[in-house]
Amino acid sequence: MLALGFSKWSDWLDTYFKFNFYILLFIPAVSFLFSNSINKFNTLQNISSKYYPVKDILSIVRSDQTIDKKETVIVVPSTPEINQHNVSYFGRMQGGNILGRQLGQSLLHIEPVLKYSNWIILADGDQGSVPSNSLVLDKAIRDSSLFIQVQEFPREKEGSYTLWKRSSSSFNPNEFHNRFIELAKGMEKVH
Repeated sequence: MLALGFSKWSDWLDTYFKFNFYILLFIPAVSFLFSNSINKFNTLQNISSKYYPVKDILSIVRSDQTIDKKETVIVVPSTPEINQHNVSYFGRMQGGNILGRQLGQSLLHIEPVLKYSNWIILADGDQGSVPSNSLVLDKAIRDSSLFIQVQEFPREKEGSYTLWKRSSSSFNPNEFHNRFIELAKGMEKVH
C-alpha cells in the first residue's frame, strides 16, 4: 500500500513539476549538512575569537629569557584559559624552554615557591579546579616583597590573571627547574 502511494506521489511530482523527484530526497540531507556546517563554523569562530592570555604571558617571560635558558613558570590557578598544561604546551612551541608547574595544592609548597621560583601566574577571582590551599600560596606571594607584579591580564568573565616576577633585589641564583626534582621527591614523602 505504501509503495503504491509512493509510486502515485512520484507520478504526480513528475507530472506537475517536470523534474526528477529524486532531487527532493537530497534536500533534507543537504539541508542537514549545511545547517550543521554553519553551527560548526560558528563554534570554531567563537573559539578562535576567545581571548587566551597564556600567549601574552609567555611572550613577556620569553622577552626576559636568555637564549636556551630553561624557565619554570609556577601556575597557581587551574582554569581552561590558564593551567600548567597550556603554559607548558605554548612554552615548548617553536623550540621554547618554558615549562608550567602547578603548585599550591599543599601548604608545603609555599616555602619552596617563595625561595626558588622566578615567575608565577596568579588569578583574581575564580581559581578553577584547585584546593583552598592555593589561596594561601596566592596570598603569600602577593604579601611577600620578593615578587613584583609585572602585568595584569583581563579574564572573559570577572577577575584577572597576574604575572609576577622575582624582584631583582631578591634574586636567587638557584633556578627553580633545577630544584623542582628535589621538591617533587620531598612531596612524595609527605603523601
